[in-house]
Amino acid sequence: MVKFLPEEEVVEPEISDADSFGGLKGQDPKMRRMFALLTDIAATDATVIIEGETGTGKELVAEEIHKHSPRVNGPFVVFDCGAVPHELIESALFGHMKGAFTGAVADRKGAFAEANAGTIFLDEIGELSPDLQPALLRVLDKRAVRRVGGNQYDRVDVRVVAATNRDLREEVVRRNFREDLYYRLAVIRIVLPPLRERGMDIPYLADHFVEAFSPKGHPLTIPPEEMARLQRHSWPGNVRELRNVIERACVLSKGDSINLDDAFLGTEAAPSLGIRTDLPFKEAKGQLVEFFEREYIVDLMRRHKMNLSSAAREAQIDRKHLRELIRKYDIDSRSG
Repeated sequence: MVKFLPEEEVVEPEISDADSFGGLKGQDPKMRRMFALLTDIAATDATVIIEGETGTGKELVAEEIHKHSPRVNGPFVVFDCGAVPHELIESALFGHMKGAFTGAVADRKGAFAEANAGTIFLDEIGELSPDLQPALLRVLDKRAVRRVGGNQYDRVDVRVVAATNRDLREEVVRRNFREDLYYRLAVIRIVLPPLRERGMDIPYLADHFVEAFSPKGHPLTIPPEEMARLQRHSWPGNVRELRNVIERACVLSKGDSINLDDAFLGTEAAPSLGIRTDLPFKEAKGQLVEFFEREYIVDLMRRHKMNLSSAAREAQIDRKHLRELIRKYDIDSRSG
């Protein structure tokens, strides 16, 4: 048996001179390189998958791709694959006919039909159950949808952008995600860097948020000691967490500068028990999982003195997945 697999090509675009791409902002070379890539791909109809930790701005990237595309005057439809009950997701995506099931009292268009002539953003695509993945693959291949209870396909003209905080390649290895669907989605693959890997962006973004959230006519400043405090923080919630902290600090400010004591809400240290009740459930859970992964892999590789094979055997995970986690959390191969 001969099996052919597409080879994923890593593209390193030139660094953009701009420090923003629409609502996306960043001075770090990682971000400016991504801005150059987004400029190139936005003008196309290529399917895009965006990977990154919670809070890195995946939906904002999808919005800006749409806004900078020829489809800007068409709809931008967001569909959260993890928020719709399993029994309703097929109807919500593809639509249904009257009488197709109990409660279907009228014909209904699905998210794909609503996004016709525009862009559909499939958030949390990694949460899509395996039994529904073939139906999505057919839509991507045919560019046509069949409503639940219907017997014909209706053409749709949509651009597909998907996002996930999972490692879909590892999900393919574990047979939780179809390999053919992954390659159909990953025509262009964008990985958003976490804020902790964008050190020079923390003061830049903090100043930007302070300017945005300062009371009207009363601009606030960030004292040097508070800026240093922001730069020491690990930011498990990434840019979204930074934005929330600065907004709270501005609201609670009593003078001409911000104070972070109340704004951090006791979350300044990386969470030891990991429970963030000031965040939506899904985001708090995602942060806890990422914190666990980081601590587990760092300690695992330290004990095995960076021996990949030995560590993978003990952890009972695939070597390739372990290598990607080491890269994801920027573990120094010279440590240990």
